[in-house]
Amino acid sequence: MISVSNAFREKLEAGEPVRMVVDITFPDGTKKTIDEEIMNGDNGFTDCAESSSFPVGTSVCKTLTLNINNYEEQWKEYEFYSAKIHAYLKINSLAEKIDKGIYTVTTPEQYSDIITITALDDMYKANKAYTSGLKLPQSLINLVRDACETIGIGMNLTMSHGDIIIRSIPDNMTFRQLFGYAAMVESANARIDYSGNLGFIKWDFEKADIPDLKNYGNPPVLSSDDIIITGIRVKNGQSNDDTDSEYSGMYGKEGYLLELENELIDSDQLETVASIIGEQIVGARFRNLEGDLVYNPLVEFGDMVYTYDRLGNKYLTPLTDVSGNVGGLTTVKTQADDPIRGSSDYYSEGTKAIVAARQMVKKETSAREEAVKRLEQKISDTNASGMFCTDVRQEDGSTIRYLHDKPTLKESSNVIKVTSEAIGISNDGGKTYPYGITLDGETITRLLYAEGINADYINAGTILVKDKDKNVIFEADMDAGSVYISGNVQIGGGKTLDETLKEFAASAKNMTIQLSNEYQGIPVDSNGNYSSFPECSTQVTVMYGAQDITENCSYTITESQNISGSWDEVEHMYTVGSLTADSGWIDIRATYLENLSVLKRFTIAKQYAGEQGTAGRTYFMRADADILLMGADKKITPNILNLRPYYRDGQEDAKNFYAWWTIEKSVDNGSSWEDISTYSTSMKLIQIQLNTLSLEAHDMIRASAYADKEKTILCDQQTFPVALDVSALSQKDIVEILSNNGAWKGLYYLNNHLYISFDAAKGGTVILGGANNGNGQLKLYDENGNEVLRLNNGGMAMNSASDDAITIFRLLRTGLFYYDSTGTKRKVSIDTGGLAVYVDYTDANNYKMLKLGKYGLYAAKKTSGVEELWMEGDTSHKWDGYIIRYLNDLVRITANAVYTDGSSMGDNLATSGTLSVAKTAGLKGGAYVQGSFSFEDAEQTTASSPVRRRPIATAGTEGKKIAYMASGTTMSSDGFEVDHLEIRGQFTTKSYYTRKFYSGSAPSDIRLKENIKDSEVNALELVNWMQVRQFDWKKGGHQNIGFVADELEKIDPKLALGGGYDENGEMDVKQINTPYLLNYAIKAIQELNAKVDEQEKRIKKLERRLQ
Repeated sequence: MISVSNAFREKLEAGEPVRMVVDITFPDGTKKTIDEEIMNGDNGFTDCAESSSFPVGTSVCKTLTLNINNYEEQWKEYEFYSAKIHAYLKINSLAEKIDKGIYTVTTPEQYSDIITITALDDMYKANKAYTSGLKLPQSLINLVRDACETIGIGMNLTMSHGDIIIRSIPDNMTFRQLFGYAAMVESANARIDYSGNLGFIKWDFEKADIPDLKNYGNPPVLSSDDIIITGIRVKNGQSNDDTDSEYSGMYGKEGYLLELENELIDSDQLETVASIIGEQIVGARFRNLEGDLVYNPLVEFGDMVYTYDRLGNKYLTPLTDVSGNVGGLTTVKTQADDPIRGSSDYYSEGTKAIVAARQMVKKETSAREEAVKRLEQKISDTNASGMFCTDVRQEDGSTIRYLHDKPTLKESSNVIKVTSEAIGISNDGGKTYPYGITLDGETITRLLYAEGINADYINAGTILVKDKDKNVIFEADMDAGSVYISGNVQIGGGKTLDETLKEFAASAKNMTIQLSNEYQGIPVDSNGNYSSFPECSTQVTVMYGAQDITENCSYTITESQNISGSWDEVEHMYTVGSLTADSGWIDIRATYLENLSVLKRFTIAKQYAGEQGTAGRTYFMRADADILLMGADKKITPNILNLRPYYRDGQEDAKNFYAWWTIEKSVDNGSSWEDISTYSTSMKLIQIQLNTLSLEAHDMIRASAYADKEKTILCDQQTFPVALDVSALSQKDIVEILSNNGAWKGLYYLNNHLYISFDAAKGGTVILGGANNGNGQLKLYDENGNEVLRLNNGGMAMNSASDDAITIFRLLRTGLFYYDSTGTKRKVSIDTGGLAVYVDYTDANNYKMLKLGKYGLYAAKKTSGVEELWMEGDTSHKWDGYIIRYLNDLVRITANAVYTDGSSMGDNLATSGTLSVAKTAGLKGGAYVQGSFSFEDAEQTTASSPVRRRPIATAGTEGKKIAYMASGTTMSSDGFEVDHLEIRGQFTTKSYYTRKFYSGSAPSDIRLKENIKDSEVNALELVNWMQVRQFDWKKGGHQNIGFVADELEKIDPKLALGGGYDENGEMDVKQINTPYLLNYAIKAIQELNAKVDEQEKRIKKLERRLQ
């Protein structure tokens, strides 16, 4: 469901009306917001799979219907066709909006008093033939990603099984079909989200938080029976010639079996895909639903909801269709074929369409042939009557002529009408003329028979080509998107298509895959738990005839969702780490030369014990052969196959045990199995006489070991393929297999030479020379025939690009050497002594060089074969020649000091000039400055010549250090700023605190003031309220007289500054606003002085009276 705020949901449940607002961007770029002009009524959305069966692999396209008021023709000048409409839903009392996405107007609008518009979301872009620049094979996720980029759709999805390899694209497939096929592999449906991105909506029948739908305008209709999906069958529309049936893969069992068709999937991947889908939805239980909710804009396709019947029973109903008008009713449906007792298969909508198309082709072919016969019979019918003629004169004097089958035109059925523009043929007495000829060259007919057709193009539903016996040898059906070519057709001469395909299939069958362990039971207790997961793995061996090609194959691993494990690319081994369900599987596909693929499944299952059962036992089988080879004499090697069953408890040694055996044979690559031997007693060893079983190449033998006589507890299972021994093939057979009868030019024979194209070479080892072939040699030439590289038993040599007689690079057993353009003077050499760069090279006995060896870098010169240290200039200092040397785990520079212009570095770093660091410099130890040391004034950092000032030093004593100082202002409650100085330091403790020291003065300039008049505050009274205290400081010390800032703050908040906590979470100490307190004191003194003056006057007056 669409997520909204609780406030929106409450307003919606209270019945507040919802309305639509749209932003339209017209094709010319003009943008308009339409609100009030949207008409009430048929404005709404559809979000539907539109399928009568339960949708898996459907591509949903959402639709917007909009009616706009055009009474005053205010929209007359706007072109809505191809406009983009961004739709929202909102409630008047809230600012919140529901984003319903962007839609494109795909049909021309009709202008009248009301403009009605239908628009689609971006899935409409996918309604075109699929095209791609990608080269197959490709992973499925790559195809989806490329398709989104091609048609301009965003992508907001991840694929658990996107690594499935796609090797061919069906004809006439659309992008939308591709999205549906890809979604099917994820047990999902494709849909554009409200942000315009492609997403896959999965059916989540295990969802925990499923909402209820109860507020129906009309009682909902629920199916009378539960639908329980029992199985999945996936087909790809291809036929298996060996069994005369369609390829398919199945998961689950018969019952309510959902049939799906996916033409992207190879036949040998169908079972894997069926298992992937089946694990998600087999066992799902739900009911069909159709009902009308009181308008609910939050429900959408793919929602899992509970619906109640009239008796209050609750049923799960996954929503497959949601539609409705804004403010009206919201129609919700759960669409799936109702279960019918005795029925088995339920087809997806896509599968129904494909099957119907195929049946239509057969029906139309039959109907057309019958029509031709009927035509021949009618033409040759001697009793057939002629035609009557009626002429109708026109006002201009011309005549329209009617030929009809009855005496009067009125009573006739078959009518031919001739005008100056066309000749029409009617079968309904002239009401309609579906066939005819126009005089500008168009012919409208149902069937066309001709000696030949010469045309610039043919646009037809079906094109048929038949041989002389009227057998169809070629058929192209544009509607069904299929092409049929008879197997008897020769393509380019030589063998027929059937023969070629059978031979290629035979070469593919000669490739076999063997697992060291095909089935393993995992013993668990009665609750399905194991104390520790046992060793569980299988190793892959791939054979092409008798040749092991395991290392030359690429591998694709597909796991069921309840399996976790790892694939070892080096050992070609899959190891299972855990099993979270009763059973699981791993499909391992091996691909050779990018075209030949084989697949094998490794299955594991829990084996439940009773209450006293012991978990941790592993069963497995050992054989003395992994693969069976058939020689030229049709004999199998080995002749006898020995099999022994074993079990292992935890990490103990394996123990042989008595097992009950079944031996089966398959002649169709494992599609079906036939029992050929059943043992009536349990045995520790069985010996299979292979040459008595009438085996052919590519047959398979499967041995199953059971723990019980009833053969219900499978311990292990192994399959042994019969491969054709390469020694039984002639050289011609081998070349034809490798080259696909010459179609692949990676290997071919011409003019008594066998050619190999290295464009097709992959993997393996190239061997040149040997005991019978002498010293091997490899030469490379440029396009002009000049030798540029030679590789032989002596080493490798590269010649000059300008002269192939000059060697400039040699790689020998003794080292690597690079020469100048003459090929005589060394420039660089690398040998066991190190890397040498030659500065002046005459010959091997005369040169100067810089050498990097085992112990360091040094310079040397050689004169007349005598090597000495190379020192230019002053040679009085006889250092040992090493410039840089590694010695005693240290890198040493051989110099008392390293000098540059103005600085030196020895034990100390000294400079007579300025030391400048362009970026950051750090000192890990202590540092001191002898002399002046200054920083730029922070206020003048951006100035062209900033002032530099000396920093403030701090005491070194612990408890008295200052971290930094800063200045600031505090806004007082009466609106003026009080300056303060912040100091972060240690105040008698090791911890750092920030203290603010406020200025003893406050701004008072008359230029900053207005409305000046005498204060009316009774300061004396307030001063009398102030409590003068004595107190002890918590950190120590007694104060005999003082104030408490918090008490002054109660009298007047302006008397206190600070308080609370700063940005470091530390206490911002309250301080007394001394200047402001002084205001009170002076005013109180003035008031007290006035009283004293008054008292003096009264005293003098009384004194006078007394006198």
